[in-house]
Amino acid sequence: MTDTQRLKPTMAVAPSQESSPSKLDAFLSVHPEIHIGRAALESLQSAHDGSDSFSIINKPFVNMVLYQEFDADTRERIYVVALIDDQKALDQYEQDCGGASNEDGCDCAENQEPEHMIYERVVEYKSADCENHKDEPEPDPDCSECWPVLCGSKRAP
Repeated sequence: MTDTQRLKPTMAVAPSQESSPSKLDAFLSVHPEIHIGRAALESLQSAHDGSDSFSIINKPFVNMVLYQEFDADTRERIYVVALIDDQKALDQYEQDCGGASNEDGCDCAENQEPEHMIYERVVEYKSADCENHKDEPEPDPDCSECWPVLCGSKRAP
């Protein structure tokens, strides 16, 4: 996995999630695996070189950005960090995502609320299918057809 791929995180936001402390606290209480805060993120990033990993960044609450790092080979989650009321994270999310999301109308978001945004692993939804670069030794990092479409999963395959 190249640095170019790592710099293109997947972004999503749950529709109209309230940031009430009770909902946020309830979400965090059922996910003790979530590390909290910028110091935790920086510590985990420095402990894992990230050379063969990718991230999914989403926003399950209006004041929380959820950062999940995955191993590119096994597609298992390496770590997950919640950045709460972190203006730098919120600004970066807004810049990268543009304040909108393809998941705004997602049925699973409506039914499962923020639960659908935390994954134990990712699975291949659609195989890469690029006719232009199929004979190249490595996929083109700027060609979306060179890469499989992945989606989050709660369970091992």
